[in-house]
Amino acid sequence: MKIKSKSLKIILLLFLFINTSLSFAQSKLETESWILEKCNDYAINNFYTRELKIEDGYFTYFEKIGENLFYERILIKKISEVQIKKEESSDWGYTIKVYCNGKGCDDSGHYINGNYKNTVIEYSGNKGNLDVYLNKNFGNDDLPKRMEKALIHLVKLYGGNAKVYKETF
Repeated sequence: MKIKSKSLKIILLLFLFINTSLSFAQSKLETESWILEKCNDYAINNFYTRELKIEDGYFTYFEKIGENLFYERILIKKISEVQIKKEESSDWGYTIKVYCNGKGCDDSGHYINGNYKNTVIEYSGNKGNLDVYLNKNFGNDDLPKRMEKALIHLVKLYGGNAKVYKETF
């Protein structure tokens, strides 16, 4: 088959290029699965049982303390910054911090019988962020940089726009 028109050749090449580049991007489900697998595999479960889930467009971080189940969650599409910090002076190795902007972008409280009860609790984090605690082995295989990229990619898949958090100095 010989294509005679130069503009038709260009259109065909553009179509093939776009189609090929899209096939290499991770889907929302693949990205979510990878993030959850890594965060839960490297979770610190020393005094509390911790688990990260993605549901209804939220990152939800559960902590079981005794018989109580607490949650913190953040709306994925409202995440504005992602920070992965190596913790030099603590028992854990890394903290993933995601920050959000806008009213109602996060909440926390008790999780009772499958229901979220937004309550004020002493240990809850600052409004506008969610922290996930990971062990020292998370630093292997360049996982911190890969996780940053995956989180930013997921926010974009949800229609948001996040960037890597950079400290001023």
